[in-house]
Amino acid sequence: MDNSQVKLEAAYRDLLREHGVDQLVQPLEYAEESFEAIKAAGWYDEAGISKKEAHKQLVETSNNMTYIYNPLLSVLASDVENDITLRGAELPCHVFVGGFPMGESNACIMPHCDGAIVLFNHGLKQLIYQVGKVFILSYDWLICATNKAGDLRIDIDTEGADSAMNTASAILRWKPCGWTVDKSVDALADIVNSYKTHGSLVGTPRQPLPEGERALTFARILYNAEKFVVAHEYAHLLLGHCHGPLTTLRTPAGVLKGVVPQRQEHELQADELATSLLLASADWHSPDGEFDSNCRVAGIALFFVSAILLNAALYGPIGVGFDAPPCDSHPAPNARMLKILEFVQNRYGRSYSYLARLCMGWLFANFEGGLAEFL
Repeated sequence: MDNSQVKLEAAYRDLLREHGVDQLVQPLEYAEESFEAIKAAGWYDEAGISKKEAHKQLVETSNNMTYIYNPLLSVLASDVENDITLRGAELPCHVFVGGFPMGESNACIMPHCDGAIVLFNHGLKQLIYQVGKVFILSYDWLICATNKAGDLRIDIDTEGADSAMNTASAILRWKPCGWTVDKSVDALADIVNSYKTHGSLVGTPRQPLPEGERALTFARILYNAEKFVVAHEYAHLLLGHCHGPLTTLRTPAGVLKGVVPQRQEHELQADELATSLLLASADWHSPDGEFDSNCRVAGIALFFVSAILLNAALYGPIGVGFDAPPCDSHPAPNARMLKILEFVQNRYGRSYSYLARLCMGWLFANFEGGLAEFL
């Protein structure tokens, strides 16, 4: 590891100790619940993992949650840096990405003499994961259209559809899991209200793990949702947004000093570049290429759906609209996603955004199903 990278990681750990979050503990029953859900889904058997060893690791993890996401964040950061290289660009400095409990903020950048530290919100990872599970389980009631050839295009648009409407699960020939609109509404209400109150989802009822092809699709979309957040912060670095005066950021763990300020125009620029980074390594010509690219854009949509849900809980109806809440440094998440969809459709074509549009349509179907009254 480069010496600058070592120094950045040391500075990150000092930051955790300074804010008293170098030992974050979660209830043991939360780890037990995770273990039982994964075991019941058969994932340990399929992966050839010892249940005894997996249980031991889950218990150990519950005793210190601080660094639990850092291995994943390291993979995401490496993936983004590879995408930057594919685009023929070069990072202006070394970067370390680590988790931090940041409350309502998703992530931030802190310049350092040896490079930059990107902090990724612990709670955001949980929020995207749980919202994503509800989305993929909701395929049982999401009504979509296929074309006459019977290919697996899913769309929320019915105009021009050649066949009768059907559920997304039926179109994909997934085994139904018995999910309904009411289940989706109840689950999302629990998730968002817990996150709004506690900044995390510890103690929130867990939803069942997807299985089979449903699980594989979920994994792809989830990974790209998390990757987009990291790519967005890297985009700020590439675009030169980190030059100039720094600011402070209030978090549940105290005030962070020396943070790059957030500006609406910078956020939109970083969104577009981050989207390009996610699609940089897409294999457009493989048999799986269109579906893979759709999962990448759908991951972005899943992130913004999570942000819209949280905005609705915090600000009421204005949080769902296209206008940013008062004094918000970010454009409204709904407006940001619309611009990304326009960018993808203009640059790559409409067929690469059908899953993302399905995700956005699912969000508003939940509001129509009664979610608004619970937030």
